[in-house]
Amino acid sequence: MRRLLFLLFASLLLSSIPPWAFGVKIATAYDLPLPWEEVVKRAVKDGATVILDWSRLGNSWKCLYEPCLSTELERIKRRAEFVHSRFPGVKLIYYVAPMEYVTPDLDLDGDGKVDPQRRALSLYLNHPSWVQTGISGRKAVFFGSMEDMPFWVCPTCEDVWLTPANSRMRELHLVQAKKIALSGADGIWLDVPFLRGDFGGGWEGQWPDVGKEARELFHKQTGKTLPSPPFQPDWENDWWLEYVSWRYRLIREFVEEYSRAIKGENPDFLLAVETSVDYSVFCTQTGSDPRDMARTGDLVAHEIGGVEESAQKYSWLSFLARLKTWRDMDALERKPSWSLSYVYSWAHDLENTVKLHAASIIFSGFSYYTSGDEGMSSIPHPALRRAVFHWLGKNRERLYQPNLFPYPQALVVHSRSTLDYISRGDWERDEYSDGFYGMVMMLLEAHLPFMVIHEEDLKKTLISSAPLLILPDYAAMGEREADIIRKYVEEGGTIIATHRTSLYDERGRHRGGMALADVLEISRPSPIIHEEKYGRGRAIYSGIPFEKYFFWDAAPWDPAGEEGNFEDAEGEREEFVNSVLGKIGIPEKIKIKAPSSLISLVFCSGGGLQIRFINLKGVGWGVSRPQEVEVKLDLPSKPSRVLYLPFLGVERSLPPQRKFKLRVNFGGVLSLDGISLPLCNKFLPFFKRKF
Repeated sequence: MRRLLFLLFASLLLSSIPPWAFGVKIATAYDLPLPWEEVVKRAVKDGATVILDWSRLGNSWKCLYEPCLSTELERIKRRAEFVHSRFPGVKLIYYVAPMEYVTPDLDLDGDGKVDPQRRALSLYLNHPSWVQTGISGRKAVFFGSMEDMPFWVCPTCEDVWLTPANSRMRELHLVQAKKIALSGADGIWLDVPFLRGDFGGGWEGQWPDVGKEARELFHKQTGKTLPSPPFQPDWENDWWLEYVSWRYRLIREFVEEYSRAIKGENPDFLLAVETSVDYSVFCTQTGSDPRDMARTGDLVAHEIGGVEESAQKYSWLSFLARLKTWRDMDALERKPSWSLSYVYSWAHDLENTVKLHAASIIFSGFSYYTSGDEGMSSIPHPALRRAVFHWLGKNRERLYQPNLFPYPQALVVHSRSTLDYISRGDWERDEYSDGFYGMVMMLLEAHLPFMVIHEEDLKKTLISSAPLLILPDYAAMGEREADIIRKYVEEGGTIIATHRTSLYDERGRHRGGMALADVLEISRPSPIIHEEKYGRGRAIYSGIPFEKYFFWDAAPWDPAGEEGNFEDAEGEREEFVNSVLGKIGIPEKIKIKAPSSLISLVFCSGGGLQIRFINLKGVGWGVSRPQEVEVKLDLPSKPSRVLYLPFLGVERSLPPQRKFKLRVNFGGVLSLDGISLPLCNKFLPFFKRKF
């Protein structure tokens, strides 16, 4: 009984999100060459509502101990008093990186070893058991003199990645977290809690952590045994398949414990979990699922390089696809989304790049924070930051209103099982995430309102009301998920399944035939497109993976557009729209007629709709200013009130009509009040915010 009460209390603590965390404007305390206090004053004058600050707690392992710990806590207390006394309502949060520590000046001779006279400062030499261990038996310790080290590991630095499997390391971080929660600050920005599978030029495919304590914990929690390193992945063996899944648990439980520690001291203290992980093989390599981070923290601060310079349209579209996927997942956890993204000062057409980048971030539903470098500091265009912050302040209620959620005319399922057990953490094998993001990109261009869900969301209560379920190459599907999908179709739902859907079980083992063979009327992948009735519903199968071909032809990874074949990409998209989507008649359809380069995001919004536009027409290498575009709308009913808020503009009223035209520049928000839609009402309980 006590355990049940504790778990209930812990879940309440984990869900106590401070209301101020929605729609914040984030600035660093180091983005101008001025004293700290002056930078904060300037940021607040510009409109910032959250100041992200650094202390030695975030980058020195010595601050897990006294006297450094108390010294830095006192410094945080003084700064918090300064901010709160001068600027009521402004919040101060601190960057902490519990799983990576970079210590400078340990390798002055550049030989890739700690200099003898610096040994007392080396985390690795003093605490080797804290360090992640790879399957080769090597520890995750690196030096700036090594090949292909990232910019933050200076030439003389030691860089060490720690494992949460080590009880002493975890204990010290929890004590530190509790003290920070009582320091007067308002929150912690927890940097990238993950396992470092690849790093630099000599640490590849290491699958940490397989150190002694991790192996013992794995055996205790799963009953299975990992061999001592060195060893190789064995995808035919149950212990390895279980280990791939268990790594997520290791990270998730550490963040959960971290959150409980700070909430136990201060329930109003915020935990923002930063992750640079998207739904590619990087997710598998790191053992960190962004959806898990949304569950365990108060919010996720998603790091994405963004479109770092003026780029071809599909680079921007890929950026939007990642933002939408993250935001939809966070929304299902009723959590806000923050961004950490970059626009470098050397970008072509800098002013318009900053504008289009800001419009993309904000209209996708993220709180805005942009920096001019990967060090999370500097401002690429100070005047524009000021303009954006002030505009956000005036329109926060419109842009970040409570219980705003994607209009679920279709649900697109992401399968981590397919990512983990078919792509196997290998970029060369990763066709799955290419196709998944290709599908999201095509749907964004097709103006079909949709929402991305995780395979763990495949529950009757969530999906039963959705008219359409899209399964892009959902290859590794469990029997439970197959039964839920089968029942969904039997009771009247429609699915689109592509390529290898359900050919493998949830651990990537070939079935010999598709689990959904009875629904799809096909047992093995075949390059055909056909439609079958099943029960009261329909199943549309496309053995042609248009989504992958589209992604490869669009080549979004190449901002200059030299590697892509854009004509073929549009051909793949049009073929998918005509041959596959064209077979579907969806009720309550919101008709948006506009070029594919005008991206529309449709949201349910407390008694109405909100449609957000991001314009990519004419955008390309060296050109970030979109060409004005016309959009025509045909709504299911006449709204009682229509308001349009253009990016960086003033909201204005439009005549309430069922059909009308609108001209869009960078983007804007169209609010349609008084439209009652059953889909919105049915899905509201899944998105209602709880404070």
